[in-house]
Amino acid sequence: MKEKVEKKKTRIAITVIFFLMLALPLGTWPIMHNYVDTENYENRVWAEFPEISGDNVWNITKGIDDWFSDRIPYKNPVTNLQSEIKTVMSDQMSWLDYFTGSPVIMGKENWLFYNGRSNVGESSLPDYLGSNLYRESELAELADGYQQLADQYAAQGIRFILFIPPNKEQIYPELMPDQLGPITDYSRTDQLVDYFKKHTNIEVIYAKDALLEAKEEGYRVYQKYDSHWNYLGSFVGAQLLRQAILGDHETLSEHEVGQMYGPDGAGVPEDRDLAIMLNLGTDYVELENLAVKDYREDRPFNLGAWKNEEGVDYINYKSFYTGNEIRMLMLRDSFSYKMEPYMARDYSDIMFLSDTKYARQYVIDTPPDIVVFEIVERKKEFLENAWKEMML
Repeated sequence: MKEKVEKKKTRIAITVIFFLMLALPLGTWPIMHNYVDTENYENRVWAEFPEISGDNVWNITKGIDDWFSDRIPYKNPVTNLQSEIKTVMSDQMSWLDYFTGSPVIMGKENWLFYNGRSNVGESSLPDYLGSNLYRESELAELADGYQQLADQYAAQGIRFILFIPPNKEQIYPELMPDQLGPITDYSRTDQLVDYFKKHTNIEVIYAKDALLEAKEEGYRVYQKYDSHWNYLGSFVGAQLLRQAILGDHETLSEHEVGQMYGPDGAGVPEDRDLAIMLNLGTDYVELENLAVKDYREDRPFNLGAWKNEEGVDYINYKSFYTGNEIRMLMLRDSFSYKMEPYMARDYSDIMFLSDTKYARQYVIDTPPDIVVFEIVERKKEFLENAWKEMML
């Protein structure tokens, strides 16, 4: 009898503790919310509280759930703790964990790498491991599509260039987790570039070798906590384009490399999209943010920027001091943002457009001399389909 009473007391105690644990965050939140970090570090806008109306009755429950999930008490500290635990335990993660877990790979020396997934049209780890090579028929189809595009542009007097920045791990494989094994000697992008050069007359620039060379010279060319290259890496990329278009280029060693400063005179840290994905944006901060400080300072430029009805960015640089009258359209992803201050001083009129589906109308309305399609190598599906949108 006594044993049954003790078990009953134990069950009651466990139940009470369980409900206290559920109630404690909500109960203390009105007092503690002013002392806890509630900043939105995610790359999206949090859900708004749903409209309470008869017309919206079927969406109210889900809307409230989404709203509360974005603002759940102690969300940032708990997420931060989870990320810290993952960071500490990263050396115990298996090969499979990286394919089924976080979109961020925690590498050596606190370096972070982007684990792009096929569900968002990207492919990072398969690129790294060489497990996603093209079949001959796929290469032939891609080559035929881009050749048709280049031929159409050439018929209008427009030069077409395909420009591919490499994934970060292609340049810093030694900082990737050992569990993933060595990087492939021949990636899907190596395969595509070789095929295009052999079977088409399309101009293809893959920036990997030039970035590896800059790295060997002692320059860090990618950001430590971000998925993109830094201002030094983007300078190398911009100079590859300059060589192809203008016939000359400059090197990092020819220029003053120094810290980026803001208008207030304070140092600007590097971007950190991967740290933010882990909710560690306030902890993982790289203060050293180097750029080429003296690139063609005698060539001022004007900047125009606007968005279309769907929020797509149009960014236009014009300069009368470049020594040429080249008009360029650069269809791009986020890798070209850090190329802008260099390229704005190289070409008299350059438009950066972030959505290929608007390329056709722009080329028809304001024909450029050159179209550069810039796309980072992990964007597998975008590369495979973009030529169709750019056709005239």
